[in-house]
Amino acid sequence: MHKEFKIYQANVGKMSETQHSIMNAEYLKEFALLLIQEPYVYQDEEKKWQPGPRKHMYWNPLLLGPDEDNSRPRAMIWTHKDLTARPINTYSPDLAAVLLPESLHNINRIVDETRRGQRNRVELIIAGDHIGTTDRQGEAEGIIDLMADMDLQSAAPRRVATWHSRDDTRETTIDLILITPELMNEVCRCTIDSIEHGSDHSAIQTELVIEWQSPNAKPRRLWRKTRWIKIRRIVEAIK
Repeated sequence: MHKEFKIYQANVGKMSETQHSIMNAEYLKEFALLLIQEPYVYQDEEKKWQPGPRKHMYWNPLLLGPDEDNSRPRAMIWTHKDLTARPINTYSPDLAAVLLPESLHNINRIVDETRRGQRNRVELIIAGDHIGTTDRQGEAEGIIDLMADMDLQSAAPRRVATWHSRDDTRETTIDLILITPELMNEVCRCTIDSIEHGSDHSAIQTELVIEWQSPNAKPRRLWRKTRWIKIRRIVEAIK
């Protein structure tokens, strides 16, 4: 039984080292979801996009099927190996979605509205009052409208920069966590990860007070490990 539902969101910049660093981090192995932007993926011999790695001891990859142009996926989700989740086809390389037990009502409408929305924008309500004094004011009208239509709220505190230039002269709020008011009441923590994994984007950790547990898997017999000699001796002794 897990006491919190933990979500980790990160932009790995298509770098295999960053993606592997996150997936192999010991402090993240109890998280339920890894929401990865610009993931490291590659094309196999049949030109199908594959996650790297294709298998992992902690995580199951959810990489949706290609769109009409077989575009490179810009988003994917890794689910904890003990979590039951079903992928939802968003018909867009920019969006990844999963259906969890007893969750995500109205998901189809949210996905459809998001596909028509804007990406990589900031705004006063999210980035802080200082945006009102810059020429970037008004850039995020699409996202603000989406939040209003879907009744979504930003889980992260205001004025939290999620991207920094390499020389630390520029910063902005690009990566967002938007959730429903019902789930907002369950958020106990939403903060920037203090550990860097090699990306110029800061990862976001979100924890909700929602218990979840592994599905009840039925045990299977491992016949190949049966000690037949010992069993034969026991049977002969009974005779």
